[in-house]
Amino acid sequence: MKRIRNVTIVVLCLLASASGAALSLADTVTLSPAADVELRERSPSSNFGNGGTVVSGELGSNAGQERRRALLRFDLAGRLPARAVITSVVVQVKVTKVPSGPQNSTFALRRVLQPWSENEASWNTRLSSSTPWNSPGAGGFGDASAIASSTVAVAGTGSYTFASNSSLVADVQTWLSNPETNFGWLLISQGEGTAKTARHFGAREDAGNAPRLVIDFSVPPAATAPSIVTQPQSLSAFAGETVTFDVSASGTEPLSYQWSKDLTVLSGSTNAALTLTNVTLANEGNYGVTISNVAGSTNSQSAHLSIIGQGPSIERVEAVGATVNITFTVAPTYAIALQSADALSTPAAAWTTLTNVSAKFTSEQVVVAESILASPRRFYRLVVTGRVR
Repeated sequence: MKRIRNVTIVVLCLLASASGAALSLADTVTLSPAADVELRERSPSSNFGNGGTVVSGELGSNAGQERRRALLRFDLAGRLPARAVITSVVVQVKVTKVPSGPQNSTFALRRVLQPWSENEASWNTRLSSSTPWNSPGAGGFGDASAIASSTVAVAGTGSYTFASNSSLVADVQTWLSNPETNFGWLLISQGEGTAKTARHFGAREDAGNAPRLVIDFSVPPAATAPSIVTQPQSLSAFAGETVTFDVSASGTEPLSYQWSKDLTVLSGSTNAALTLTNVTLANEGNYGVTISNVAGSTNSQSAHLSIIGQGPSIERVEAVGATVNITFTVAPTYAIALQSADALSTPAAAWTTLTNVSAKFTSEQVVVAESILASPRRFYRLVVTGRVR
């Protein structure tokens, strides 16, 4: 029967919220090494990349007789979605042989920083005889990280696990985002200098004992570009009024907004609503907003602001017998209320409405007569209560 090696099966599950909105995809993938090689200090120019084991640690019965190290690389290409967010990384190794009278040691995985070839790497070189490591054994500055990504204490034969932590997760996330930087890990004993700390680890050629890289990940839903739900509407206003343009949009949050007037960006106008206070003729023009997120951007339709001069004002107040006549002109498209009070300090809600004038489509002069009361003084004002657009 033919043996099938290095096969990865990935089953993705689509989760959904109670409202039916798509949530993240989540799963686990297990990988075997794409390449591994043993580096031997006593054979510094020889390549040992095709055996069933790789040895790491100190050999011999005396300290300093021979150091060995190993390189492991796992190929992520096509094994994970490009948008995957790595949540856990575990590296599993198997020790298949120990020396007579072994000394226990802690082994480390250190991220390799330079490319190497399984069929060419040696203690002295990483690609060919003309491409050396910065320091023999891949131990120089720029060859491998000086800080371990993960460690595990190793004693006898059996399985050992480099537990997940932020460093292992960062290594794999970096390799997923930047595949050209994936040079794997250096497997090295932290007890180098102590005799008989060397261990035989299963290599990729031995499928039953080969290292395993176990990755847990999630995949956030694809971002949706902004789409405008409610467009800003054209407005007309009296000089001195406050006006607000509004827009509503859907799309993946966060959404960002940038308003412009006559195609010129308005600095600081970055909310869903644009409010203009004390408007003048200088504010008249076309307003629009660009809405953006990680997936793209969209432009609103143009909304025009028209300034129609000063607001309605009382033109004349005169006593005629037992009444007082208040004369004012209603501006087109505006509804007006004439109100009165005995003091200017009267709260806004306490002013008395004498009459309401519905919105007109043309200017129209209005005269309202009020009985002269015993109050020694009377104040009148006009309030805009609505408009026809």
